[in-house]
Amino acid sequence: MLSYADSALALVPPILAITLAIVTRKVLLSLGLGILSAAVLLHGFDPVGSASYVASGFWQQVWHEGALNLEKLYTLGACRTFNPNNSQLSC
Repeated sequence: MLSYADSALALVPPILAITLAIVTRKVLLSLGLGILSAAVLLHGFDPVGSASYVASGFWQQVWHEGALNLEKLYTLGACRTFNPNNSQLSC
């Protein structure tokens, strides 16, 4: 992975996300595109490496210790109701 910590290119993903959110009023889509643009920069414009990086990060959030992390799915809006007392998921 490349480091853009000291470069102006580090500002591209947040500026892209903020601009898209203002223009399109679709915040989640804009944030997703900002994440994808950051992954593309980190992996030197390699689409396969970028996709792999984003997919592994996604699965680390929703899959935990051999089971679905239902609280994260509920936060993402994938399911409508979640009862944390008995881990019941209703989609």
